[in-house]
Amino acid sequence: MSALDSTLAVVPGDADRYFVQKWADRIRAGTCVLLLGPSVAVPDDDDREPLTARLARKLATDKGVKDDRRLGDPSNLRAVAQFLVDYGDRDRQRSDQLDLAYETRDFYECYSGRTTPLHDHLASLPFRLCITTTPDDFMFNAFTAAGKTPQRAAYRFNSTAELTIPEPTEIRPLVFHLYGHPTDPASLVLTERNLIDFLLKVGAKDPPLPHRITGQLGNPSTTFLFIGFGFQNWYLRVLLQVLSSYSQGNSAAALEDPSFFRNPDKEVTVGFFAGGRWSINFPNLSWTTFAEQLSTALRQSKKGAPPAAPAAPAGAPKVFLCYTRADEDVVDSLRDDLQARGIAIYQDKQNLRGGDQWDTVLMDVIDNQVDYVVVAQSKNMFAEPKGYCSKEINRAVLQQEFYFGFNFVIPVSIDNCEIYDKLKGRLSIDIRTSAGIEKLAASIMDDWSRRPVGHRNRIPATAGA
Repeated sequence: MSALDSTLAVVPGDADRYFVQKWADRIRAGTCVLLLGPSVAVPDDDDREPLTARLARKLATDKGVKDDRRLGDPSNLRAVAQFLVDYGDRDRQRSDQLDLAYETRDFYECYSGRTTPLHDHLASLPFRLCITTTPDDFMFNAFTAAGKTPQRAAYRFNSTAELTIPEPTEIRPLVFHLYGHPTDPASLVLTERNLIDFLLKVGAKDPPLPHRITGQLGNPSTTFLFIGFGFQNWYLRVLLQVLSSYSQGNSAAALEDPSFFRNPDKEVTVGFFAGGRWSINFPNLSWTTFAEQLSTALRQSKKGAPPAAPAAPAGAPKVFLCYTRADEDVVDSLRDDLQARGIAIYQDKQNLRGGDQWDTVLMDVIDNQVDYVVVAQSKNMFAEPKGYCSKEINRAVLQQEFYFGFNFVIPVSIDNCEIYDKLKGRLSIDIRTSAGIEKLAASIMDDWSRRPVGHRNRIPATAGA
């Protein structure tokens, strides 16, 4: 089977159970981002046309231009909106961009509170971040119906200010509207010219996407599940190229409309997105069936969930985790992996107590309470050269002098960053794979086993700040 054949995986009916389990595991881990395109915004009624196509036809009909030969496809919202701005209605009065935005807002208000079976199934899954390219609130409403408290935010391509949003969680998932939302009419990407402006703006990071979004995109453990995104559209090649500047070669799957697989150009499209950083797989699956299977797999895994990692045995080495906050999810996984291998962990967020003078406490921990400092190097850490991590690293390097012939500072890499200046000359372990985790744990335990009794449980420290 060729690489292209394996990427264009045609799986009739139900998805292969291994494929379902793989994506269920990724979603359960909280590292999977859901990306929804216009094809999923289809109300559960007799007319199975997506809302963007319905809006386009309504605008063309209301403005009396549906039969104008210059219009092109009357179900293409961007084409219709651009035509109305450029040429106007039958009286040749051009439509104002903001007027179209208000009409769009009124159109989507008709679907206020609505959802679909597909969105309901997806909302039952522990997604933390959903990026959508449509103005509807189906996903937001489905999260609410599932007993969650969703957050909503939208990118404003015509603004210069970076949007600040709270940290999304399983209980408070974020629905991020990439092309704007009707509650902020000026944010809507409606015309073809809007779309080009949007692509230029997001590419130039002017304004930048919220750091909560870029941090998730840049997390090497993040995976992406696209549904109904419409990869046959030319502009998605530009958008994915822009977003790939944040990604680390993450795994991705795209569930497309059946018409995608009938398109004679599908092999070209698949070949384009199979290369580069994204390596997108295109399984030919029923969206709702796949979502149901994911939900079933997650329910079953909860029933047979393994117990929490046991406490480290007495006399186990204790590791201090040095990392930047943007990499918290990756480091949380590292913490669990090391604890499962009998290594005790000190991590600021789980060990600091309310009222602690955290700067004093953390320096004392490095000096006197741990046996190793594992530095989780990443591009995020390099983006903060004067962050608190640099102080922890400097302190740990001073302490290394007291461990004659043994390790104290152990650098690891969680993405393809360079090694930190203060740590150059030390072997950095790539922990992006399970083999890397095993190598790190083995390195710690081997060093620990060779330490004389007097070197165990730290040497009294006298290093200064």
